Amino acid sequence: MTTPPRPTHKEFDVDHEYGRQARAPGGISRDAALLRAAAEIERVKPQVSDYIMQECHRLDAALHSANAEGHTDASSVAEAYASSQRLRDVAQTVGYPLLALIATNLCTIFEALEAAQVDYPAAVIECHHKALRLALSRRYRDKEPKDLPELSAGLWQIAKLAQAMRADAKTDTPADAKSEQLKAS
Repeated sequence: MTTPPRPTHKEFDVDHEYGRQARAPGGISRDAALLRAAAEIERVKPQVSDYIMQECHRLDAALHSANAEGHTDASSVAEAYASSQRLRDVAQTVGYPLLALIATNLCTIFEALEAAQVDYPAAVIECHHKALRLALSRRYRDKEPKDLPELSAGLWQIAKLAQAMRADAKTDTPADAKSEQLKAS
């Protein structure tokens, strides 16, 4: 009879303050906590929705400025990145999944291109700007990414190309060649 192989790692329990509080008697159940959280989200949804719309307008203006006059404005890109981060953090939670997808993609692209030290292609900014305007329109505001498979797939493809460029940043590929690769997509 063979003996089971010995694990290559050692598991151990970590006892910390949060874990002790979670196990303490007298707390509420997980289901009750989830119901309370859902009710709280519904209570603050109108205020958060207003915040999201304000942030979308900031992002819209920043993307427009970032792509103005055929060159990329670094300060507008920075503002677009900041707005994208703020939208990414809350849009999905309060029922704007398409906005969340666009914001998440923009964050991924800005981070990847910055790490790869590649200029921000105007076509990528314009594509996401148009997607944002579409998502803000009354007709598409409540749509989910799965309801718009072509749009979602295209946005994801652009983000994946940017991530690939980030991974290639450690290789010898010149930055100009990487930028041309993204522009061609």
